[in-house]
Amino acid sequence: MNLSEKEIALLNDIEKRSSYKEYFLGEISSLKWFYPLKERDYFDPKNNPPPKESENKGYYNIPLWNVLKYLEKISYECKQKKNKVYAKELLHVIRNVSIPQNRKKADNYRTWHVFVKILCNLPNRLITLKDIDLIKEWYRSTFSTILIDAEIGKKLLPKMLKSDKPSDIKKAEKIVDILTSIKEVEGEKRGRELKTNAEEFWLHETLKNNCELLSKKGPKETISILENRIKTVIEKDSNDDKYSFVWLSSLSDSTFHQSLKGIKYLFVFALRNILIFLLNNKRVLNKILKSFLNEDLHIFKRLALFVIKEKYSLYSHLFWGVINESYFNNPNYRNEVYQIVNNNFARFLSSERKKVIDIINKRPSHLAKGDDDINVLIWRQRWLKSMLNKGVKNIDDSYKKLKEKTGIDPKMPETDFQITSFNDGVAPITSSELLKMSNEEVVKYLHDFNEVKKKFGVSTKSGLAGALRIAIKINIGKFLKDIKLFLDVDLLYQYNIIQGFEDSWKENKRLDWKKVLGYVQDLINKDLFWENSETYENTACRYKDWVVSTISHLIYEVTRNSKCDFPKEDLKTIEGILIRILNQQDSGMNKAEDALTQAINTAEGKTVEALIMYCIRYAKIFHNAQKDMGKPKWSSIKIKSLFKKALFKKDNSLEFSVLMGLFLTELMWIDEKLFSDNINKLFPKELPEHWDSAMQGYLFTSRTYDNLYVLMRENNHYLKGLTYPFKTENVKERLVQHICVAYLRGTEDINNNNSLFKKILLGWKEEKIRSIISFFWSHRAYKLENEIRERILQFWKYCFVKLKKKRNLSRSDKIILSDINLLTVFLKDFKDNEMEWIIQSVPYIEKNYRAPFLLEYLDKLVKENPDEVGEIYLLMLDFTIPQYDERHIKSIIKKLYLNKKYEIVNKIREKYYNGQCYSFKPFFEELGKGM
Repeated sequence: MNLSEKEIALLNDIEKRSSYKEYFLGEISSLKWFYPLKERDYFDPKNNPPPKESENKGYYNIPLWNVLKYLEKISYECKQKKNKVYAKELLHVIRNVSIPQNRKKADNYRTWHVFVKILCNLPNRLITLKDIDLIKEWYRSTFSTILIDAEIGKKLLPKMLKSDKPSDIKKAEKIVDILTSIKEVEGEKRGRELKTNAEEFWLHETLKNNCELLSKKGPKETISILENRIKTVIEKDSNDDKYSFVWLSSLSDSTFHQSLKGIKYLFVFALRNILIFLLNNKRVLNKILKSFLNEDLHIFKRLALFVIKEKYSLYSHLFWGVINESYFNNPNYRNEVYQIVNNNFARFLSSERKKVIDIINKRPSHLAKGDDDINVLIWRQRWLKSMLNKGVKNIDDSYKKLKEKTGIDPKMPETDFQITSFNDGVAPITSSELLKMSNEEVVKYLHDFNEVKKKFGVSTKSGLAGALRIAIKINIGKFLKDIKLFLDVDLLYQYNIIQGFEDSWKENKRLDWKKVLGYVQDLINKDLFWENSETYENTACRYKDWVVSTISHLIYEVTRNSKCDFPKEDLKTIEGILIRILNQQDSGMNKAEDALTQAINTAEGKTVEALIMYCIRYAKIFHNAQKDMGKPKWSSIKIKSLFKKALFKKDNSLEFSVLMGLFLTELMWIDEKLFSDNINKLFPKELPEHWDSAMQGYLFTSRTYDNLYVLMRENNHYLKGLTYPFKTENVKERLVQHICVAYLRGTEDINNNNSLFKKILLGWKEEKIRSIISFFWSHRAYKLENEIRERILQFWKYCFVKLKKKRNLSRSDKIILSDINLLTVFLKDFKDNEMEWIIQSVPYIEKNYRAPFLLEYLDKLVKENPDEVGEIYLLMLDFTIPQYDERHIKSIIKKLYLNKKYEIVNKIREKYYNGQCYSFKPFFEELGKGM
């Protein structure tokens, strides 16, 4: 293919007028230009542009080499055998530029990205292992490689794996080896860190999406690569293997955020996933599992045990070939071994059952001496639970006896190592040793203990308090027997004692609530408790507030749990505790900023929250919901007076204001008259901090009820909120959402200027209009009644008319128009002027990157409305050439084609080609065969 004289002249002219060169190279696509350009050194490595430092020092611009668009375009032609010579030439360009002779390589990731795209288009047979090796050069970059990562993972690796030729599988394995290669780099926070060539997110995506093909085509090599990577990471820190049960509690959990957990997770789960795909391939997997079980590293043994658990019928012989007491004692293996025993105990042979039971009946070497030690009993109980209810009576009986001794019913094979280390130091004594003492001895020990110096590795008061908490959790019955002996211990211990009560209750133990509540009541009824200003080594810790907070949290949790059946006298004790605290405790808030977060974290706020939960629980137990509708449901006059005092701001408590706002719906159910008559006391406009706090609580959720909404609207609290400068954007959004809910229910009217919804529209503030759009759009997954859907479309119509009248649209208007396309999801057809609404917004669709959503919704409309959708699509292409999501793009075009809209399809194709979007070329070519 030779150039004509006219074309040669054009090329010569462009040489002289470099300003046209960029345009020219972007326009040409024929192979005939290749050699003339090559002869003029257009593809010489010296022309590959290096990064250029921008005006902002330290930042760089990465130019796009002007020949790359042309090279990518002709690479599509190189799939044909007749163009083999050009394919070889392209590979020659890639090689020369990646490793240039006698010059430094330009660090240009945009060039490498296009090279990957070209490799995806060239025949596999022409690409050598040395060509794949060039990818290493592309990863020797100081800039982000995510474009390369994505292209390799989505296209190049699958392309090789889909081949049946062994040479292509070798190339795929080479790609995996390069992507997963580990390098040491300077970390942002902690010295040198290990990183993979490919960015972690994309490496995870690549391994996950190609896992099945890798397991079929190259499992041994891939497993070997991942095995070596895991060893490299773990060698960096031997504790990673020693304590794998800490950072990886279960291999069954396949959902993980590797951005939070790092490359060791990524490699372990990638290896695990390949092993899962090989489960039924006993010939291959048997050898691999044997090798893993003989490894020194715990993580490989765990992987083998996990596979055995998944397919016990095929690999049980491996389990019984290695199992011994170390697998039961080592916390690294415990989860997987527990699952094997639990799932298969009924299938074990009698000799196998005996082996397991003999191991469990031995005292584990890592625990304290003595078979009656509480930790030994709990350890044994956990393992027996894996065999429970499997038809073996003596095991069921043994478990029952152990449960009576320990007082717990463990949910899973939890790690039962002795807890001795806490946030503020180390315990001078273990919880097991505390449990062996009498309660008098424990109290004396607490009184007598004095820490010398608070530093790492030294026994501290805090460590001792933590050990006490664990001991109470393990055997609360022992402590409740003489619990009043502990009334005089320091507040730090009191805090942990009550935490121990809650921990024990959460372990499903039956608590003697009379003793627990009696202890708490005796504690807070002491005047000395409220006079105590004890802190810990002059720190800012106010332990009295800690104790109050944990008491209130315990009450909150148990009163909201419907399974806790309290006799009336216990509820009255709870009431007395809460009243006593609220009469003594000071408010911890002094301003309304982020009021709800503050309120639920102060001692008074936690108590108010517990009080409200108690009132709700009391009302549910002692009042019939239907029969007592509208009647006050207070437990006592004293409780009602606390709320009246707070309503009238006699205690100046911001906590009460915000939490009464939060639970206003429930409080209205308890006493509608009190709160409706005093709604302006709860939301006092004359006291901005209280009004602000109460509104923040009230607006915490978008949930609203008609009668309460009307009450708040009639008293102008929503109206004030529309102009009030709330510090938190979420509060402003939820206020708009409340009004949106009322509009959708018909309480607000878009045609009434006095309507709050209409007032928002008349104000036309970008953030509020976008909040409305976002809220309506969030309902797209619900099956909406036609009336609600029509109200959403009426809102869109209002916006269309308003903006149509404007001569010049502001930046905010354009952002709103970009967002409003989202409401296309609610269209069923183009019955009125809906098509005009979309056309109005299409020019601004990429202001907020909304094109993919519009394409998705147009895809549902195109079959019945091909002309309208075709017109909208063509208009969109004047402003942006969308390439994502390919599925919807191709679906729309295909449906237009099936509707015989050939002219529209041709115009769409031309616009994609003119925009250099050649990745759709094969699709258009295939479609064109039928045109």
